[in-house]
Formats: sequence, structure tokens, C-alpha cells
Amino acid sequence: MAELSIRQSEAVPGVAGWVRALRAVYLVCAALLTVGVIGQVFFAGAALLVNGRYLEMHRVLAHLIELLAMLTVVAGLLTRLSWRIQTLGLLFLLLMFAQYAFLYAMPALGLPALRALHAVNALAMFWVALRLGQRTWQQLYGGEATRHDR
Repeated sequence: MAELSIRQSEAVPGVAGWVRALRAVYLVCAALLTVGVIGQVFFAGAALLVNGRYLEMHRVLAHLIELLAMLTVVAGLLTRLSWRIQTLGLLFLLLMFAQYAFLYAMPALGLPALRALHAVNALAMFWVALRLGQRTWQQLYGGEATRHDR
């Protein structure tokens, strides 16, 4: 059934081959953002509960997720996907940058306890990444756009 939907999407008139390719990249990026957030939670937990050296993996993965989020925003500008989908990609990137504000700005403002918002923000990032993948899939392969994506 999914194969039929994919073929229908590929046959959409007026959508160039390179746009279809970028849309596939966008969908893969959305999925990888979700997996990346899950990996971040794993490494943060491992750093707290197993060995502090896992924190370095948490940092490295954060930088990879940043690059992926930027790629998602740039690809989104070229895909002609709905503005709601592209807004989710941008929101993820903004939430990613907010992670640094929670870690470094809060102590500088004399509010070190608010660093805990770093973990809460990760929940928001996970939700946005899931919605981004879901809405992108719906628009590309789910037939008609939902009322939210018009």
C-alpha cells in the first residue's frame, strides 16, 4: 500500500526530480532528528548513571544534530513543502539553540536551577521532530494534505 502511495507522489505533475530528491532528504533528516534526540537522552542518562565519559558523546551528537537541523531548514526552503512543515523544522533548530541558553545563560543570570530546562526542552525537541516526520510523510505520501498542512 505504501508503495502505491509513493508512486503516486512521484507522479505529481510540476514537481521536478531534484525537488522530490530534496523532499526525501527532508524526510530522512526528520527521522534522524528524532533518533538523534533519543540518542541524546541515552548518552545523558549514561553519563549520569554509568560513567561521566558518556557526556562527551552527548556533546558530539549535539553538534551533529545541529548540522542536521540546519540542513533540514535549508532543504525545506527548496522543497516546496507546506509552511507548517517548514516552521516545524525551524522550530527544532531554535529549540536546539535554546539548549545552549539553558546550559550557559541561566547560571550567568544567577538562575542555575533553570539549567534543568535543558532536559525539559529535549522533550519539546522530541515532540517537534516526531511531528515534523509525521507531517512530512503525510504531505509526501499520504494523499491529500490534512487541513493543518494547507
